Amino acid sequence: MTDKQSVVPATFPLGEAGPSQDEIDELKEKHGKVKACFAANSIYLIRMMSRDEFVDFQNEINERLMAGDSDFDVDLQIADSYTIWPDKIDWSKEPGGSVTIVAQEVSRFSGFIQDRESVEL
Repeated sequence: MTDKQSVVPATFPLGEAGPSQDEIDELKEKHGKVKACFAANSIYLIRMMSRDEFVDFQNEINERLMAGDSDFDVDLQIADSYTIWPDKIDWSKEPGGSVTIVAQEVSRFSGFIQDRESVEL
């Protein structure tokens, strides 16, 4: 019997700069739904933030503020925690707006930002 990978060539549905379909499938198996986020010609795969993770994150922020620590970047923590591809990212070397865009997309994907909150009838 022939190995699947030797018969079927690797596919890259997001282009050569993105993950392979095999990588995407592995990430979906591990994290559930994933989305591709595009910022400044870069591709990032993100996962959803659960309600429990959100509550824990809010508590952590509150504890830090109560302790007098206000030297942190909420967007950076979200982008770093919920970007699952590439595996390791040095955000200081990424385009300036990438962190903000990725954090917003994680929030939107997780249901914290709605595309439409209401419509006029």
